[in-house]
Amino acid sequence: MDVDMATDAPDVEADRVDLLLERFNDCGLAKDLTVEDLRGAKVSPPFRSFTVELVQAISQLTSYCPPDSLKDFTAAQSAVSKAASTADSASGGRLERALARVLRALDAATPPVTVRLDVLEQLVDNLQAFRLVATPIIAQSEQAAPCAGSSTLDEAMDVDSAEPKQGASPEAFAQMSADLRALHAALHPNAQSTVAQTSAPLLMADLAREIQVKLAQLPANHLAPLLRRDSLSPAQLARLSEVHRVLQPEYTMRRDMLIKRVTLTLQSFMWSKRAKDKQSELSALFRQMTEELKPEPNVVLDDVFRASI
Repeated sequence: MDVDMATDAPDVEADRVDLLLERFNDCGLAKDLTVEDLRGAKVSPPFRSFTVELVQAISQLTSYCPPDSLKDFTAAQSAVSKAASTADSASGGRLERALARVLRALDAATPPVTVRLDVLEQLVDNLQAFRLVATPIIAQSEQAAPCAGSSTLDEAMDVDSAEPKQGASPEAFAQMSADLRALHAALHPNAQSTVAQTSAPLLMADLAREIQVKLAQLPANHLAPLLRRDSLSPAQLARLSEVHRVLQPEYTMRRDMLIKRVTLTLQSFMWSKRAKDKQSELSALFRQMTEELKPEPNVVLDDVFRASI
């Protein structure tokens, strides 16, 4: 019996397109984008608008992750806007070539690519990597020295500088760098890599790709609940509800005991010599903390059906 093995072969490109669309959704850029926009050669109005927004999103992060050539990046961004302005200017691969110019401006070592799917995958790699690098810097800068009325990424940093404004300490950058390289080593345990000389944006792009690969290897239901409500019979549900009811007093007793221990621990702080001058402040603080602790348990029956690996 002859079997057509081709019909059972996985559609790798379809999987790439689905994953890419999901990543753009995560970035808040997909909007009216369709699978056909990513997979085909058409240049629909939503796709043209999307490419401009994508490059603009990357541009907002170049203060944190400077491109190899800011001049070339600016020119490439203009080329994308021009190519995306009309269907005629975007057709014939012109829009894809303009997007490829953005890639080369970000990283001069990028191999030449003009296939739409390849270009878009590498662009979203850069965008997600840049965001991962920029987010903790922005958070730390805003916490240490918030800019009044600042709501954009460029306002939180000097646009023409790769260095963060006051507030992001060298120790924080060193720790972030060490964490990134440790994660890279964990994902590539046998690799002979020159990761120590790799820039943060390129390292993040590689990590983003590797994490997506690892996630794709997980079973589709790896986060599914261990027990579904509809898998139990009415009698089993009734028995489970009875067990839950019987355990409620046990939960209450344990929480009440824990609260009493916490209260005694807090009171012991009041005996410290250093606390004598702040008795009223500490008393108010401890009272507020203990009042928020209630002996009533917050365990509900539905917690059973939310549990997963």
